[in-house]
Amino acid sequence: MKAISFFRSLVFLAITVTTPALSLENSVQRDEFLQLQEGLRESSNKYELQTLYGACPADIWKTKMSFWKPFTTRFGMNLNACRNDPKMCLRNCLGEQDSVACFSLAVVWEMNGESKDYPNWQRLFALSCALGHPGGCTNRAASILSDTHESDPFPDPNEPETARCLFRSFQETCAARDAWGCAMHGASYQFGNGVQKNNALARRYYEQSCEIDRDFAACYMGRDFMKKMDE
Repeated sequence: MKAISFFRSLVFLAITVTTPALSLENSVQRDEFLQLQEGLRESSNKYELQTLYGACPADIWKTKMSFWKPFTTRFGMNLNACRNDPKMCLRNCLGEQDSVACFSLAVVWEMNGESKDYPNWQRLFALSCALGHPGGCTNRAASILSDTHESDPFPDPNEPETARCLFRSFQETCAARDAWGCAMHGASYQFGNGVQKNNALARRYYEQSCEIDRDFAACYMGRDFMKKMDE
């Protein structure tokens, strides 16, 4: 149990420190978040969003992705675009089912919002996951694991069923070549979260994270964790 708690604290620190920083000069103002919140409340998707928020990320992965999505070359709204025009980003997320817009707006909201906004950005992570964005699934699962907000539908990540859900979620996103997904999958094996401990497999997935991107925070975390295995 202590190992899992240690894992959760390190994961929370890593995600908090390494989430892309947004310029304060163009940061989103509080009244804009209130408008976004109202937009979510009035959306025809609100009940679906709540359902996705309460589901295991592995179980909703790609469930709303259009058949044509893999064949399109259209790029969604990225972090900067969503920071500069969050209302348009929300419209693209809900109306156009733009997984990148959903994910980017969730990150912007998380970085600039208040703690009470947690369910809002988590719903967007869940929606982006269902629309096929692996980062949405990884972030949603990591948030469940960090156990930092009492309103989360998954109150105890140590419950065997929840731990197994998190393991399956990171497994899926690693298979989709999400660097953080692979790093978290490796950590699941190292600390025995939802699966039997296996340092060899932990090392394998940490290394896979670095193969995806060696100059990314997920790889740095994996390297740090591998050093701890060698101590």
